[in-house]
Amino acid sequence: MWGDVRMDESRAYPYGVYRWFVCDRWRMVYPHVAVETEQFNPMASRHAAFALSQMPLGHPLSGYIFHRFVKILPEGYTTAPLDVDMLDAVQSWGFMVPGGGFRESWIQICEAFQDYGLAPDSRLPRTPFKVFASHHSHGVYPIADTPVPAGGIRLFGYRGRGGVTAFYEKHPTRRGLVVYEPGNEPEWFGTRITGVTTWAGPGAVSEFTPGGNTDADWMIYDGDKILGLDPDRTYALDEEKSLPPDRFHLTSIPGDFSTPMDGVGPTRVVPVDQARDGSFYKMTFSGHGNLEMIVPDDILVFLNGKEVTVNCADRTAEAVIAAAPENPASLIAFRKTGVELRGAWADLPWQTSFLQRSFYLGQHRIHDFSAEGPVRKMRDINAFYTHVTGTGVLIGRLPDIGSLRLQGGYGMREESIITDGDPVIRINGKEVLRVPAGPRPYTVHSFDADITAYAGQHVMLEFLCDGLVHSPSAADWYNPRIVVQRRIESPPTDQLDILE
Repeated sequence: MWGDVRMDESRAYPYGVYRWFVCDRWRMVYPHVAVETEQFNPMASRHAAFALSQMPLGHPLSGYIFHRFVKILPEGYTTAPLDVDMLDAVQSWGFMVPGGGFRESWIQICEAFQDYGLAPDSRLPRTPFKVFASHHSHGVYPIADTPVPAGGIRLFGYRGRGGVTAFYEKHPTRRGLVVYEPGNEPEWFGTRITGVTTWAGPGAVSEFTPGGNTDADWMIYDGDKILGLDPDRTYALDEEKSLPPDRFHLTSIPGDFSTPMDGVGPTRVVPVDQARDGSFYKMTFSGHGNLEMIVPDDILVFLNGKEVTVNCADRTAEAVIAAAPENPASLIAFRKTGVELRGAWADLPWQTSFLQRSFYLGQHRIHDFSAEGPVRKMRDINAFYTHVTGTGVLIGRLPDIGSLRLQGGYGMREESIITDGDPVIRINGKEVLRVPAGPRPYTVHSFDADITAYAGQHVMLEFLCDGLVHSPSAADWYNPRIVVQRRIESPPTDQLDILE
């Protein structure tokens, strides 16, 4: 329902007719507002206040961005680009602002548009791109084939109230929206650093995964100097933020250290990840040589499944890596807790990482009648839904009695497209279970793994759907649990296993 206009929900409308019906009725009720999604609809574009382009860049209708009241936003991972080329594309075409959700850097740009009343003005000077490359979704994106001068270049311009102008600017080591207000110094909004492997300040940078809508602190720095940056990426910069000296972080890395591009590859590997509550950190990288790190008192560290020895005197640690980009190393660090890990995973304090997309893993819920009466309520069940690459984490201590087993079931959903994922369980970074997903038609595979070797230890348990991301691909974990089996001590002649 929109205003006093109602749709007959009992009727089935073809998609195009339905869209026309909605847009047309909305316009009748709210003549000054129209929001457009997916592709462009010629019947609504002339009335639209906002439009979302499903095509990437170079779309023939992109001329609408020059309209005073129409702003076109990109879709997909172009909505919050991190790599240099895609950010060049988004900003050089004059998109109002990448749709980065609640990211601080994008919010700053949105506020600048509102505060200064900025509108696109194609008459302002801008640097044209002359070389373009094909994009996998059938559009094009620009390629910068010349070095950026020290004074920077202007990608696209806007005009605002009171003689204000603003430009998306790209400088050798940073980029953002720069506002020029008469009588005042230029002001930067949504600053991102780029083109560097280290950053000596001011401030700190953060990492982001498209679709996650949040930033995670960069965990590689020595004093005030940030290390391990990819010159082909961009990182959000907070000039007021400091780098905590006593938090877990790497302080020295090999010269060929590199991290995978997150969010756009087939595996969704996040190079620097962490828990929402700071209980764990995880880094994925390649390189050959020594790592040095600061390790707080309550933190355990594992490199490729092997514990890293910590110097208790100064809380430092060293390790050696030899990892090629196609087979990167994995470093995890987690805080020891007294939580006992036994029973159903869904009843334990499971969590997902800060940067994982929110829909990649979650606990199943169903509607059910409550004991208080015939009212349907949401009820959690002991099962998990996971997208391919979706990962869940349990942190705690395993019981130190009898034997321990991981039991449950796993199965890909039949509607999964093209790719599938194996169920994988890791403990302290070491793979302890992998079951092939199997061919179509998919079946549910039960699993039963002995983890008695970890009894009494502090652990970080990860469970994930391991595969390549391509279209909708989902699976389910059925009643996963940690089973404790203890032996009866008397009588000695009857040593029976009892399931607790």
